[in-house]
Amino acid sequence: MKKPEYTLSYDMCVPVFCCFVAAFYFADALILLTSLFC
Repeated sequence: MKKPEYTLSYDMCVPVFCCFVAAFYFADALILLTSLFC
């Protein structure tokens, strides 16, 4: 028997993690660009 709470929390956790990783790489690229131009 499936638990709806588990699937809901899993479906919420994956996009949040992806957004966190994307934001981290975006900030890293932004720092690299500013260090190049400044």
